[in-house]
Amino acid sequence: TYIVEGQSTSTYKNIKSMCFSAPDVLHKLLSSVADALADYIGFQIDAGAQVIQVFDSWGGQMPPHMWEEWSKPYIDRVVRKVNKTHPGVPITLYANGSGGLLERMATLPVDTIGLDWTIDMVDGRRRVGKKAVQGNVDPVVLFAGEDAIEKAVKDVCRKAGPTGHVLNLGHGVLVGTPEEAVKHFFDVSKTITALAVGWMNPGLYYLVLFAAYDRLPAQEAMAINYSWGITLALIAAPLLGQKLTLAALAAT
Repeated sequence: TYIVEGQSTSTYKNIKSMCFSAPDVLHKLLSSVADALADYIGFQIDAGAQVIQVFDSWGGQMPPHMWEEWSKPYIDRVVRKVNKTHPGVPITLYANGSGGLLERMATLPVDTIGLDWTIDMVDGRRRVGKKAVQGNVDPVVLFAGEDAIEKAVKDVCRKAGPTGHVLNLGHGVLVGTPEEAVKHFFDVSKTITALAVGWMNPGLYYLVLFAAYDRLPAQEAMAINYSWGITLALIAAPLLGQKLTLAALAAT
């Protein structure tokens, strides 16, 4: 975008019209940029980068059919080259305004899909399938005070679930964001537990504690689906022991 426009833009009229007026030139330009970017990412990894994020900054400015032609093939080109030269390095793909693109983004060979703040986390997780997700607290929340930050962080984590989620904002930190608010965001993230955000109800929590107390494998306690409540606790009594069952009954 910046190569063609020469500056920031809100309309993207030059680069978008080029898709129609000079498609061959644009394809060659994008191919060159993709190859250079893949090489650059390789240098970053060689220098110590452990995780890579590819920003398709203005991908959401295109309708899906145009993104399929003008963005997706070149992201794919970058990712496949990096995967070949530096296998095993996790790659995240983020596109701002990508609500209409998530399923398409999930077909690329990346590990994680970044979600912007306009996408509901539950819906986003469903739409990207087995991919991990990143995000997606609204950056403006960092202007709203500590209580709002804590509520937003816990809400996103609760919806994302206990695995396959990288907590982050749904975009970059906005100019003028108080540094204290950014610090509080990180401080809250360090307090996230299964109990704090509702991944585990107290009944299941006590099941796990008693499993450890009785020296039973924790995964056996976790196998009790807390949403089934007392019924499953009673069914599991022969496996988990009377103390565990009583704990579940008392806490449910």
